[in-house]
Amino acid sequence: MSKHYLQISEMETKLCPQFIKFVPDNLSECTKSFVEKYKIPGVIGCIDGTHFGLQKPTVNEHMFFNRKGYHSFNSMIICDHEYRILAIDSKYGRAAHDSFVWKHSAQRKFLEEQFN
Repeated sequence: MSKHYLQISEMETKLCPQFIKFVPDNLSECTKSFVEKYKIPGVIGCIDGTHFGLQKPTVNEHMFFNRKGYHSFNSMIICDHEYRILAIDSKYGRAAHDSFVWKHSAQRKFLEEQFN
């Protein structure tokens, strides 16, 4: 496993839980804000993937080479209407597609349980 992956994983498991909590307790406030600002009903947050560039890893280099032609992690970030980060998921980073990261995220499972 790459040293870079271990560093990201360590940051995600040890540092992020202190500051980033996926507790969507202000869903009605978030939904109201998106309707008022953008006239979009039913939005409870925003999600996107972003690539964090890496130096070329010496081990499993192909696992970190993305479709854009460089080495990176693809991390999912979820934020609320006030741009507060609610979740970061880098465990499927590497060259994974955004939809793959979302499909396998704990946040997706949580939201499905809440709203289905």
